[in-house]
Amino acid sequence: MKKNLYIYFDQPTGLFQIEKKIKINSSFKNYNLKYISTEKINYSNKDIKKYYKFTPIKEILKKKIEFKNFKEFEIFLKNLSQDDILLVLGRSTTENKHNSYDLDLFEKHNVKTIIIAKDTWIKSNFKKSILVSLIRLINKFVQSLKKSLKKNNENYIPNFLIGSGEQAKKIFFNNPTAQNYIDLPSFWIDFSKKKRKNKVITYVDESIFYSRDLTLHGDNREKSSNTNKFLKDLNKFFDLIEESTNFKVVISCSKKHKKYDKKIFGNRKIFYGKTLDLISKSKITLGHSSEALSQAIYNEVPVLCLRHKTFDLERNLTIEVKSTKLFNKNSIFIENFIENRDKLDLSIDKRFYKKVLHDYFISQNLKFENFSKKLKSEIENLEI
Repeated sequence: MKKNLYIYFDQPTGLFQIEKKIKINSSFKNYNLKYISTEKINYSNKDIKKYYKFTPIKEILKKKIEFKNFKEFEIFLKNLSQDDILLVLGRSTTENKHNSYDLDLFEKHNVKTIIIAKDTWIKSNFKKSILVSLIRLINKFVQSLKKSLKKNNENYIPNFLIGSGEQAKKIFFNNPTAQNYIDLPSFWIDFSKKKRKNKVITYVDESIFYSRDLTLHGDNREKSSNTNKFLKDLNKFFDLIEESTNFKVVISCSKKHKKYDKKIFGNRKIFYGKTLDLISKSKITLGHSSEALSQAIYNEVPVLCLRHKTFDLERNLTIEVKSTKLFNKNSIFIENFIENRDKLDLSIDKRFYKKVLHDYFISQNLKFENFSKKLKSEIENLEI
């Protein structure tokens, strides 16, 4: 008789996000695959509806077990078989706002769990930006202090912890936080075969008008204080870089949002749900601070991280941090390039890329395969 593998998350989540880690219709020889969510415990129906406001219906998971209250969730966990496994896909809301009540219940009812470790903190690059690196270190200290003051179940020991890269593995074996460790490639990168480069420049959009994740967490800040000016400058930037390189700019967007009117990008081609593939085939990648930019490290693509003076200070700092820590170069202001005050650095530091790749995204001993594929094979061979 088959056991059950439950995929657990605690907030509204689209198919696009889930399938980075596990394919929705995966078939396991030893497990029935089911999805469970505590989103209705943690958020109101109004908040959930608002989250999915601009999400295509086909990108919303339909078949999932939902719990309306804490008691229902506990009864469910209490009745799990000792052979069932809970794969924790996401629990940031429960951890940050609800004192990790789920971990308390997992421990109380002896639930078998697999937890995905948080992304390893990537070292600051003081050679490229001393001030920003100092601010980042101070922020890390403040966040660690806040976390230490919260009542979280820090002593919970899952059966398995999933990590990616040499640094995550090193941290675990120096201070084990689970009974077992599973070393997987990062889900942020598509490790399929390398692509032949086309004469295109990929711009990674971060949703100009709306962010459902920020909205869910009550963050109502706008991406830009003047969207029209940002778009005007961005398209001028595209014109200039196309002129100087003879490559065409294409726009890559997440399929988790409804489609744009292509006129806002100067009638350039817009692709949805193909970001990692486009980056892998590009001569150059443009973006701000999207996690998708990590793909360029594996495919050795030059990246330009773009700031704009209509972005707030925090967003521009985040963009600079992304550029220095992952690509070993400073970000640029779009306006400065338009005004001929900044030149484009289209070089790549291959040695730096390789070190970052293996330190934080895939351990040296692993072959290049995707997270979901490797995870499936690991689960098939689990021994608890």
